[in-house]
Amino acid sequence: MGEGKDFEYTAVFEVYPDLSGLKIDTLKVERPVCEISDDDVENTLDSLRKQRMNWVTVDREAKTGDT
Repeated sequence: MGEGKDFEYTAVFEVYPDLSGLKIDTLKVERPVCEISDDDVENTLDSLRKQRMNWVTVDREAKTGDT
């Protein structure tokens, strides 16, 4: 910048598209439907139980089935 020099700048504008001619009355929207069975719920709950398992130390000899 200075006397006798051209002034330059950069401007950024957000321009929204013109949608006035768009006809949406004839468009159909399909909403997907997801069916969840009782088995799906049980499987998810079993998975969460295994992920959040707590180990407890016991004062006894190991038994079959202990982890």
